Amino acid sequence: MVGLEEIYRRYSRDVYRYAYWISGDAAEAEDLTSESFVRAWAGAEGYLFTIAHNLFLQRRRRGDRQVELDPEFPDPAPGPDRLVEQRGEVRALLKAMQALPVADRAALLMRAEHSLPYEEIAR
Repeated sequence: MVGLEEIYRRYSRDVYRYAYWISGDAAEAEDLTSESFVRAWAGAEGYLFTIAHNLFLQRRRRGDRQVELDPEFPDPAPGPDRLVEQRGEVRALLKAMQALPVADRAALLMRAEHSLPYEEIAR
């Protein structure tokens, strides 16, 4: 039977490369590699790559929940007051568009939506 030391010598570089490839960080790849072998030694079921991958996913999930907000950069999405204002502007625009004759409305849309030249719209 092959011992853990022999398994480590055979596969640690491959597990490290895999962990580095999925994490993009050398220190994290070292941690993932070490912990993968510790879990394998402790009797965790599965292959070393599976263990490394699962450890990576667990860390990502934990890290995703622990993102620090930067007060310097407010949310770029419009606030509720701006959304209400925009809805009113859209309604007013649609009402004004409906008041135009069909030919004028079509010409405006051809220019605004499709950037057609005026000569082509006139035809």
